[in-house]
Amino acid sequence: MNDTLAQLMEESIKKVWSERNAARRMGALESIYAKDSTLFEVGEIITGYDAINDKVSKELILVHYQNLRNPKQRLEYFQD
Repeated sequence: MNDTLAQLMEESIKKVWSERNAARRMGALESIYAKDSTLFEVGEIITGYDAINDKVSKELILVHYQNLRNPKQRLEYFQD
């Protein structure tokens, strides 16, 4: 993998997939992704900034509630 692709992937993880604030995440999407970018999930095709932002929001909420339901598992995950 070339350095540019690796940098884009890291930026995406840090600024999009880890950002809980939807407005800041939208800014990151606009600076990293192309306007017509598509995210492929099992049974879903998500295209465009708004749709990707909504999907990330839902995934972050899901992860948050899973962590609340089982905090011990979360701690074990982060200790590995």
